[in-house]
Parts: sequence; structure tokens; C-alpha cells
Amino acid sequence: MARIKLNSNFFHIPEGQAIESYAVDPQAEAFSTAGASRRIDNKKLRRFVQGWSDGIGIARKKREEGLGINGLRDADAETRFDHASLPYLRVAGTGESGHFRKFFQFGGDLYVATEDNYASDAEGLAKIFKFTISGTDWNAAVTLAGQGSGGETEGVRLYDAVVYKGQVVAVVSAGDPEHDGGNESAENEFHLVRTSDFSTVVLAKDNIINTGTIATAITRRSNEDDHLARLLVFGDTLLIAMWDSNSIVVYKSTDAHSATEGSQASVTKVADINAATGTSGGEDYIRGFVVWRDPYTAGIPAAAVISTEENLYLLDVANNSFSELFPAGFLTGGAGDGRMAVGSNGNLYFTRGENIMEASVVGLGHVNIRNVGPSTRTTLPNTATAIDATLGGHGDGLVSSKQGVPTFLYGGSTDWLYVAYGGTTSGKKKSILAMDYNTKAWHSVYYDDGTTFNDDGDGRIWGMILSSEDDGVQRLHWWQEGGSLAPGSNSVHYYIEEPERPPRQRVDSTDNGFKATGYIEFAEDDHGDPQISSAILESRVDAEDLGGSTSADYMEHKYGVDGEAWDANDLGDFLSSATSLSFGTSGRGVSAKTARHRVNFHRDAGDTTQSPLLNEFEVVVRTRLATLKGFRIPIDIGRTAAEEGVRPQDVIDRLEAIHDSVTLVPFDRDPDTGFTSEVQVELTGLQLETSEGGSATAFNAQSSRGGVAMVSVEEVL
Repeated sequence: MARIKLNSNFFHIPEGQAIESYAVDPQAEAFSTAGASRRIDNKKLRRFVQGWSDGIGIARKKREEGLGINGLRDADAETRFDHASLPYLRVAGTGESGHFRKFFQFGGDLYVATEDNYASDAEGLAKIFKFTISGTDWNAAVTLAGQGSGGETEGVRLYDAVVYKGQVVAVVSAGDPEHDGGNESAENEFHLVRTSDFSTVVLAKDNIINTGTIATAITRRSNEDDHLARLLVFGDTLLIAMWDSNSIVVYKSTDAHSATEGSQASVTKVADINAATGTSGGEDYIRGFVVWRDPYTAGIPAAAVISTEENLYLLDVANNSFSELFPAGFLTGGAGDGRMAVGSNGNLYFTRGENIMEASVVGLGHVNIRNVGPSTRTTLPNTATAIDATLGGHGDGLVSSKQGVPTFLYGGSTDWLYVAYGGTTSGKKKSILAMDYNTKAWHSVYYDDGTTFNDDGDGRIWGMILSSEDDGVQRLHWWQEGGSLAPGSNSVHYYIEEPERPPRQRVDSTDNGFKATGYIEFAEDDHGDPQISSAILESRVDAEDLGGSTSADYMEHKYGVDGEAWDANDLGDFLSSATSLSFGTSGRGVSAKTARHRVNFHRDAGDTTQSPLLNEFEVVVRTRLATLKGFRIPIDIGRTAAEEGVRPQDVIDRLEAIHDSVTLVPFDRDPDTGFTSEVQVELTGLQLETSEGGSATAFNAQSSRGGVAMVSVEEVL
């Protein structure tokens, strides 16, 4: 007679009856639908759209939390818009000379202030160049200051230039015979010069201070990260900040625009701010100088903010005083700390370590601070008084080759905060990222993939500007260090045309094109449950401008499963005639718990104006839930009692104990042959059919005379 073993007890099956097995119907799907696509082909398939609106720096989707669903691990493709494309083409400028120091616009034109690359026993000049799109891009406009001809060992520096009351005003170091009585050994003096016609240069103020420690121009011209003086236009006032070897001193003037060498500008000291002597290395003491707001004064008026690597300071220009914007220790003296920009949304953005902090005024004395990335991010703002809460963050961060620190922030765009990033050590390549002011998502605008000069950390980006001069076409201009950071190496200028126009709307032109290749790496997808294997069956694209072969525009799909690299396997190419690709042999699919997808973009090698346009990328998956079995088992109570040497009531008591068990119990359906393996089950049903006939849902004294118990057990895992 057949018997079973349940929770170490044997139970016998009545003659002529058998165990009935059945499939357990799942009560619910084993995944959350939060954030998951609800498109359905049939009851067996799920379709996951892999979006890109959450930007880069998200290694894995968190579908149960609805986070990172449209996230990217990495990309150099253009992903800021609802259709993705190849990266926009970078164009090299021509005609630049020396080191770029400051972009500015004046009188409907774009200019750059520069200083010569100074080498031993060579003359040095501070110049302004004008940008024109036809012919040579940069044309010399005027020399602001300079040494005589040959033999000098001291150099002229240009630290900053601004437009103030119809004049271009620049702060330069001394050593200019024309404006310093032939004194060639005065690198520790700061002068103001001005021009309005780029022909006549006027000394507005000489020797504002003469106690500064300015490193020798011969060597310092090989490094553009050395802001020892900065200018800021604050309403009707010109502010001049300078390093005087022990502190940052700030002066103000209201007549520098009209001053002459014979009647020089009057200046008044506003602040004397103690600062570290370059604890992060180098001599970039004045990290930023911007106009923001004073959150601690009634009416929250406009205020000048100056930053060092240690802190940000509010200047009270009217009362010639200053105060710390945040408590001491907020910045830690890191190599990237303290760079600043004010966004078009009115918020203040400044760097701390590898991240950008966003400060917004929400009321008198109340500043919200949020770490917006791109290395790590917090999801909610924190107040300025909760310092520790603002400094950390969470997020997967940038891939290794893009890591580093921010080197320049530009807030002049309506929609995007542009950040020059990386390029600080060997293997960390420079890039330009754009953060959406609304969503805080980060996207790649430019990435030096190593095909250009200095991919080992040199050539960092130190300046950017958006300008439509001189032909009405918007361009994002930037400059980066040239050479091997050695004296005599020019800055290198580049620009991207129409950087904020969606790919589909761009005007075809020689400069307004696309790179030859690009890529998107989507965040790893667990399809809702990383504990259950899925059959990945197919990938599909909705795309435009695909060609009929790989000699035209096309995209390719690479993938990795269960921890493999994003490009471990090559699925195939998307063409105009093939917008879906099948996984596995004969389209049977591949089994995986997680998947990583990469789409590579390629254009026709002979046409820079073309790019595949990706509207949607979709993966079709069949997630098969674990198959669970159930068993209906008749048990002869009398026979079990007789064969096992116990009372019928004991058999019933054992069944009731198993029914009440919180934990699972072992079940072997054929313990005497050894052919079946033990499984863990729960007893879900227990019913007695007595020997007198009828049935009972609970056992009683009469049942001790015998009968049949119908038991249902089911697998759980």
C-alpha cells in the first residue's frame, strides 16, 4: 500500500485511490508594475521601453520604486530631447593666440581676452580678439598691455575682463612700460585698463595693490587655473577682487569707465577676506565672483558673492563688509571646490568635490541646498543649517573615464546648466555636461573620446559661453588647455553650432553636423524582479533616417546579461528594412535575470549632416514565474493508525499540527522508493470523510473510529 511522508510522519493512501497533482495558480505577478510599460502583445509578453530622459549616471533601474526607469549608465550621444542622435559635431576655431582668459560680448560682437604664451626672455602681451565666422575665426582687436621688445624676464598677465558702462575694463599685472614707467619687475601690481573702440587703451587705475604674490608669468602661463584677480559688475559699481599674498581684498569703483592715467579711478576697500594659500595646489584663490541674492536681509536684495576653495562669502557693498554665506567647513579646500555660476532659474550653483550644489532662496533666512550631481545626488532639498545632510548623496555616478571634478560652470542658458568636467588625472577624459534645471538630469554635450589631443588629463576646459555672434547662429564656445601644459602652448578653441536645437530641427551646414559615431548605454534592467529569469526575445526601434546598409546611417545593438559588460554580445544592426532584432537561436530568446543594452549610432562617413534619429528603443520580454505544484492526497486514518502503531486520534492530531504550522514542512510523495526528492510545502486544505458517511470540516471524537482525510499541500517557493 502506498504511503507518503509529511513532516517526518508517514500517512497511508486508501486502496484504489491516488495522489492528484495540479499547478498552483499565482495569486499575483511577482513584480511591481510601478514604472513598467503596460503595452501588451498578448498575455505572455511584456514590453519595456528603454528611455533616456533621466540622463546619465544611473547604472540600474529601480522599477519597484519607479526610479531610473529612463536612466542611462552612460552616453556620448545627444539625449537631451525626445529623439536621440549622434553627438553634435565639434568644430575647431582658427586664429587664436596665447592663453584665453575670458569670453565676453560687447556691442553685438563676441570677444576673448587673452595673454601671450610667455617663455624665457620673450615679450608678453595681453590682447583682445574678435570672433567672426567667415575666414579666420579670431582676429586681433587690440593690445591691452605688453612688455617692450625682447629680453624681459617678467611677464604681463591678464586676469579678467568685463563690460562696464560702455567700456571693456580689464585687470592686468604690471610690467608694461607704457603704463608703468618702464618698470618691468612689478608682477605683484594690479592695474585696470579700459577701451571702448579697441584702438585706444587707457590706464584707469595703476597699482591698486602692490603686495600681491603673483607667480612668475613664465611658468604660470602654462596653467590657466590661477584666478588671482577677478572683476564683477554689480549694478552701477565695478568690484575688483585681488589676491595680496595673505587674503583676498575687494575694492569698488564707480568711475573706472571714465578714468584716465592723469585722473585715475577712485577705489574703496569693501572687504579683506582671509583665505588659504592654495591648499588644493596651484594658485586659484578666487574661485568665483557672481551676483546672486542676500537671503539674510529683508527684501532679499541682489548681492555679490565671492568664493574660495573654503567657503562662499556675501559682500555688503554699501557698508564695506562681508559675511560667510554658509557655516565654516562647508567647503573643504578640494581641487574643484568653490567654482560658481548663477543659473537662469535664479539659483546659485557651486562645486563641492565631484558634485554641484544648488542653493535656492525660499524665504528670508531660509536657503535650500541640494546636491544635484553628477557624481551623486540627493532627491530632496536640505536647509543650509543641516550641513551634513547636503554634502552626501546617492546615485551610481559617472563611468570611470568621465570622473574628475567640475572645472567651469556656465549658467547663461535658459534650460541648461553647462558644466566642464573631468580631465584631472590620467585616463579621466574631459567632457561638457548639461543639467536640466527642472529635472536635474545630466546629459552629455561633448566628450573627448581620446581621438583628440590630451586625453590623459591635460587640456582641461576653463571657459564657456553661448553666443549668436556674429551671424545669428547660436554656438557653444569653449577653450581648453593646449600642449602638454608647457610654456609656449596656445589654448585650443572649439564650438558646437546650434547646441540647444533638437537634432530633427537642425539646419544642414558644414559646421552644423554630427560626429561619426556615438553610443547610449541604458541602465541595467531587471524586468521587475532580479530573482526570476526572463526570456529576452526581441529588441525594436522606432527610428528615422536609417539607411539600407551599414555603409549608410545605421544603429547596432550590443548587450550583456547577468552582469556581463554592456557590449559583451552583438545582436545585430538596425536598418531601414530591419527595425527589430531577435535574441537567441532562431528567435527563441536568451534567459537572463538582468540585461544591459547599448545602442551604437553610426552615420554615413561622407555626410556629416546625417544622423540616425532614435525615437524609441523597446525590449520584448517573457518573464516566467516559478512553476509551483500542489497535491491533493487522500489519507486513510484507520490504516495509517494500524500500520504506524498509533491511535486514529494521533493521526488526526498530527495532521492538525501540520495544518497549523507557520513554517513550511517537508513532503515526500514516495518515500519507500527513493525516486522522488523532498520538497517544502504548506498544508492548505484539510477535510474529513467519516466512516459513517458525510463530511466534517473539523475533527471530533467520532472521527477516532476511522475515515478518510483529504489533504491539500502546495509548494511556496
